[in-house]
Amino acid sequence: MAPSVPPSLKKIKVFLSRAEELDRDKGNPESRVVAYNLRQYGVLAGIPLAGTDPAAKACLGELLNDLEKEKAAMAVFSKEEHWKI
Repeated sequence: MAPSVPPSLKKIKVFLSRAEELDRDKGNPESRVVAYNLRQYGVLAGIPLAGTDPAAKACLGELLNDLEKEKAAMAVFSKEEHWKI
């Protein structure tokens, strides 16, 4: 699901790897929210790192597209539940 991370975005790879790990946890629905937030944080942290690197910008674009697709699934949780998690 995650795109290959270019060297300029090496610092966010840990967040994306953890999100992938949580995606495999099908028994705990809260894991999906945490994975979403990890990806979101990774994109936010990666924007200043990308600079003028086209591969990094493409990677962040793919991650943003994935987040948009996942956003609908996050509507299952209320705002209060989202903050509790």
